[in-house]
Amino acid sequence: MEHSNLVENYAQFIVDGMDYKTLEQYAYDCLVEDLTKNYDDDQELANEILECYDQEILDDLMGVTK
Repeated sequence: MEHSNLVENYAQFIVDGMDYKTLEQYAYDCLVEDLTKNYDDDQELANEILECYDQEILDDLMGVTK
């Protein structure tokens, strides 16, 4: 068995054993870790959010009241 197949099969096994809440928490933790690692500061992340969404979403995420 190739290493990549083992990795994929093991990942699927782990996911299959998770309930909805555990899977949701795992996805959240992975996103927070990746976003923290990939963006040096909030401004860089804000620019990414603006590229993918819009100012209203960014304002909501930053807690800006109108």
